[in-house]
This record gives sequence, C-alpha cells and structure tokens, in this order.
Amino acid sequence: MIEYENKKVIEREQLLAVILKIITDMISDWEMEFDDTFDADSYLGADFGLQSVELLRLISGIQQKYDQTLIPFEELFLKDSAVVEDIQISELVDFLFRHLNKPN
Repeated sequence: MIEYENKKVIEREQLLAVILKIITDMISDWEMEFDDTFDADSYLGADFGLQSVELLRLISGIQQKYDQTLIPFEELFLKDSAVVEDIQISELVDFLFRHLNKPN
C-alpha cells in the first residue's frame, strides 16, 4: 500500500489477492472440484459458479474487509438496466481500485 495525498492507495495486486482469498474461502466447503488455477482472467460465474446469493456473499466480504458499505456495486453488475451475466475478476479488481482509492 502506498500513500497518495495523505490517503493510502490499495494496490491492484493486493485487491486481487483479497478477492481470490474471499472466493477461495467461500468455495472451500462446496462439494465441487475445480481443475483450473484461478487468476484475474477467471470469471465469477463461468469459472467459480457464483450466482446471485454467492455474489452477495462476495460483496459482503469485500465490504467487511475494507469497511466500506457505500461501494456502488450496481454500476458493475447492471448495464443499461440489465443484469450483467458474468464478469472477470480483473473487472471487479479494476472497479474496486477506482472506488476504494477515490479521494474523500
């Protein structure tokens, strides 16, 4: 983490590690086997099988980790009033990077 104008900037790599840890913790008790190694290019739905309930758990985990309840996740998961079918972890990381590092 680096400081920028008296505010600590959360690095993309750190965000990626946190997201992967939250997801890994979520799926660890599922009775599914995953053959692939997951990374920034993995999809929340296609690769992890996350659906709406699991996405809410993921969002909740992110909010708790960063003590942020006002992150506008609807910007990420809704486009033109339609639900986005699937997103890559890199998209989530970029979204969080922008919103968590906004100046006050």
